[in-house]
Amino acid sequence: MRIALKRPLPEAVVAFWACAAIYVIQQSLTPRPELPFSFVAADKLAHFAAYFALALLPFAGFRDARRARAASLSMLVLGALMEACQSFIPERSASVLDMAANALGVACGLFAGKRLRSRLEFPLS
Repeated sequence: MRIALKRPLPEAVVAFWACAAIYVIQQSLTPRPELPFSFVAADKLAHFAAYFALALLPFAGFRDARRARAASLSMLVLGALMEACQSFIPERSASVLDMAANALGVACGLFAGKRLRSRLEFPLS
C-alpha cells in the first residue's frame, strides 16, 4: 500500500537543510565538540546521523529531483573537506573512519530520500 504524504513547505526545508549544514561545519571545525552521549563509536554514529540528515533533506525541499540528488551527493564533498580541515585544528585530526561514516550516512540518506520523494505529493521534475 502506498501512502501519499503532504509535501512540507519547500523553502522551510531548504532553509533547515542550510542551517543543518552550517551547524555540521561549525561542529566539524570546533576543537573537541561535546557529544550528548558517550559510548564506543559515538563519534561515528554522530557522523553517520549528521550526513544522513544532510543527504535526506534535499529530497523534501528541492522541486527538481536532479537538484535534490546533486545537493545530496555534494555532502560527500562537504564531508571530505571537513575531514581535511580537521587536520589543521588543534585537538582534531582527519580520520578515514569518520569519512567512511560520513559517506555511509550520505548513501543511506540518498536511498531514504529517493524513497521519501516518491511518497511526497508534488510534481516531480
